[in-house]
Amino acid sequence: MEEKEEFENSSEDSTEDSSEDEFSWSETTFGDGWNGEDMAQHPERWIYEITNEDSNDIENCINGIRESKTNFDQLEIHRIARCDITLGKFGEKLIEMRNDIRRGIGFRLIRGIQIEKYSRFEICVAYWCIGLYLGEAISQNGMGHLLGHIYDLGADHTKPETRIYRTKYKQRFHTDGGDMVGLLCLMQSKSGGESKLCSTITIYREMMKRRPDLVEELKKPLFYDRKGEVPVGKDPFFQRAVFSNQNGVFMARIAPTFIEAAPKRFPDRIPPLSAKLVEAIAMFEALAMEFCLDMDFLPGDIQLVNNHTLTHARGTYEDYDEPKRKRHLLRLWINESFDNPSKGILTAKTRLCVPLYPE
Repeated sequence: MEEKEEFENSSEDSTEDSSEDEFSWSETTFGDGWNGEDMAQHPERWIYEITNEDSNDIENCINGIRESKTNFDQLEIHRIARCDITLGKFGEKLIEMRNDIRRGIGFRLIRGIQIEKYSRFEICVAYWCIGLYLGEAISQNGMGHLLGHIYDLGADHTKPETRIYRTKYKQRFHTDGGDMVGLLCLMQSKSGGESKLCSTITIYREMMKRRPDLVEELKKPLFYDRKGEVPVGKDPFFQRAVFSNQNGVFMARIAPTFIEAAPKRFPDRIPPLSAKLVEAIAMFEALAMEFCLDMDFLPGDIQLVNNHTLTHARGTYEDYDEPKRKRHLLRLWINESFDNPSKGILTAKTRLCVPLYPE
């Protein structure tokens, strides 16, 4: 059965603009590619352990908002702005991490947020504030969720409109919306659900060595299905290349099942995938598996991933029977640059919000 990974518009308009800028590929700047096996041997490169001082900064931030806002428990979290908060020295560390995620290896794992001492509302406030130091949160679905819940709601994964984060099934390698995706672990699964990350720079270079002809297939604009979440005045699909150079900098965005679904759902408007394109996507996925880093989340972990230079996947998982013990992650889609015009997925019915629980 076909699984569907998460991928949405990183911009309502820019996703449909598959043209490259005036830079040629010979002038393209690449960041740091890496091998998952090497990364696994050097966790100090990507794991940051929360200190007591960091924990105090987080608690002081929550208390500062409580003292400055009336009716704290009824506060609309997405109304909290960067100018309303401070995270002290921890905030400075977050800015350093953001810069490294942008220009370096492309990801970090922050370990040890003390979520057990806070209410659900306080956790969401703290996570939102951490996100404000990284950039601007954008809408993740047609409902306008600025903070998403990765939780098995029992949705039918065989339906084309189903978003896989509402199920327990695996996700193929893909990229999310926004410049960066953040995942805060509230609860682990009973088993499975491991996270896989791979450098798309490494994938690109390996494809160039082995099959440069297939690289050319992924530089062409491809059709993507919008999963029924269609902005006003837009088609139910858009075009984008997998490999591109934006302002002279390498970027890769992919969602295989969204690419595969587009010609099936709109055969009168979109041609079928060529055999060579199918081969190119298969090679991309095979290389991602070959060079990926596996990691498991602990409660209180935050994974931050650059969507332009990394692709990620998730294994199928088994949950506990009790709803409160089921695997639960909080997700942020973040535009790291505030001059990015994207606001994420916006339809005629979208109302921006920060839900405290899965829905």
